[in-house]
Amino acid sequence: MKIKARLILSFSLMVFAAVLVVSAPIILRQVKIQQENLTENARYMERVFYTEVENFLKEPKGVLDAMSEYARTQELDREVITPFLQGLAETNSDYQYVYYVDAVPYSQGGFLADNLHLDIPGDYDQTTRGWFKAAAASDGFIVTEPYMDIMVGGVVITLAKRVMKDGRFFGVAAVDIALDRVVKFANSFRMTAGGSSYILSADGKYITNADSEKVLKADFFDDYGFSKYRKELSSSSGFANLDAGGGNYLIGSKLPEVTGWLFASAGPSGELYGAIYSNTRFALFLALACILAAVAISLLISNMIVRPLNEVVVAVKGIAEGNADLTYRLPEKCATRSAFWCATSMPLWKNSSQSYPRSSRQRNLSLAQGSR
Repeated sequence: MKIKARLILSFSLMVFAAVLVVSAPIILRQVKIQQENLTENARYMERVFYTEVENFLKEPKGVLDAMSEYARTQELDREVITPFLQGLAETNSDYQYVYYVDAVPYSQGGFLADNLHLDIPGDYDQTTRGWFKAAAASDGFIVTEPYMDIMVGGVVITLAKRVMKDGRFFGVAAVDIALDRVVKFANSFRMTAGGSSYILSADGKYITNADSEKVLKADFFDDYGFSKYRKELSSSSGFANLDAGGGNYLIGSKLPEVTGWLFASAGPSGELYGAIYSNTRFALFLALACILAAVAISLLISNMIVRPLNEVVVAVKGIAEGNADLTYRLPEKCATRSAFWCATSMPLWKNSSQSYPRSSRQRNLSLAQGSR
């Protein structure tokens, strides 16, 4: 390889190595910081969803407590309790149906009152209903699986609580709640621009989804190809995988235990690392610019170094071949001097130069005679 090419290559490699040594630790550090930030953001989203659902249920729990207290302390009369239930229902537009039933089946003369004052069929038996059985068997509040209410035109849950009086099971207080608020919140909250967040049932069905056709029908884990994470997310208070497969991230957690619901958020992993990709591209662009500058500078420097060497090589070759021109040429000053100077000075120089060999021979002769 020629000297010039070696100089250019070595200088370019040194610059590239310097850029790599400087930029690589910075990029790796940014990747680590970004991953920590993303994990923290995921934890924040989990807390936000948990708090949202908890607050969503807090008010209706207070309504059930008020109903339970009324049932324990007041004489149950449908005409009297109905205005009370209507007042409770008006406190929140999400309350679709507020009602109280006692432990005796309605078909057998049991008591039932509601805010809508509905005409209940005579053969109705509330004790066979799932919400009644679950509340009767629980010491606290129960939340039913979400269901689609045709009259409401949306997803509804039933929150219920058993009423105890004098140490015995007395009845059940219940409220049917539309999930419009929760649906709107979940559909608008996302980790990245192309991501989506959902509330899921315990078995992975969508409770919230911008596509209403998937609500309570499609399975989130099958939809995204996350089947292998089903068990892990369902039992985790905080799950985060920034590269869960299929080019997507997945974060999620359990929501308040009384619901049995899950929170999940998914979207393109590339959007999480947008800042890292941008910084990496900038570093690569900077490295390329430095290399191009290095090539230009090394080209200039190599020319300055190689040109005199080439002249020496040419002169040496000429001497070796016997073609060297060893004549000493004086600078031509006549181009800038007057004609008089050229006419008077040049003969003097010629005479003095011709006398030099003669005087030189004389000195050599004198030295030879003196040595005898």
